[in-house]
Amino acid sequence: MILDLGNKISFRNFPGRLSKSAWSVSDLLSAIKYIRSKGLEVVPGLPLLSHQWQLLKFEHPELMFDDNTYNPEDPKVYKLLLPYLDEVVSTIQPKSILIGHDEVSTKLPATSYFKDVNIIHDYLEKRQVKTWMWGDMLISRKELPTMKPWAVNGNKSGYGKAMRDALPKDIVICDWHYADDRDEFPLLLVFKKSGYSVLGAGWRHLHVTRKFSHFAASYGADGMVITTWFDPNQSHAVQSWDELSKMIFEAGRMFADDFPE
Repeated sequence: MILDLGNKISFRNFPGRLSKSAWSVSDLLSAIKYIRSKGLEVVPGLPLLSHQWQLLKFEHPELMFDDNTYNPEDPKVYKLLLPYLDEVVSTIQPKSILIGHDEVSTKLPATSYFKDVNIIHDYLEKRQVKTWMWGDMLISRKELPTMKPWAVNGNKSGYGKAMRDALPKDIVICDWHYADDRDEFPLLLVFKKSGYSVLGAGWRHLHVTRKFSHFAASYGADGMVITTWFDPNQSHAVQSWDELSKMIFEAGRMFADDFPE
């Protein structure tokens, strides 16, 4: 189970502004104990590089590259991030961490993106933790013009194929396609050909997830993920607990059929 920590856990070294509904670390550990009792591994998800409203944006605006992305060229970023990573690893003791890196500003130089991924990857590797990340910045629209453009974001020089070729190949790529109503998902094959392990990821359009799961199983993916991206507890939430449960259970049945091992 991927637990997207965001700004919802009050770690001692959390460098941002916590949500008012943040859990204590003991609350988190209680949930993790229950999850593991069901035979599941826990993969913490951290909003690193992009989506910084959950991390550095409000408490450390001087470390931001733009409104969405922190600045990898400022060493002060890592003086805050690495102690936080250490605390997450020592507290949860995960085998893998999902480090985000999706939907990054196209203005960020590819060299800065590359630098940030490698600093975090190497830091986790020394602690025997595997790196997972989203794959949308590692593919360009020129390569696959028929895919939905919002999941294909590596269009600036140095991203896309150049980034795929340069990053460590022991990273697990999470290839997300939420609205591509099609029978083939060739981006998954591109990542595999580049030497990566790949997990497909779907969302609330379950007919898309079903097609993606069938394709992923047929072409050697390492598994599938169903993402949720909403909290039914929030007063403004459009989605309900019923929809959340349906997504999880129906996707689970698909994945069990397609990946029985």
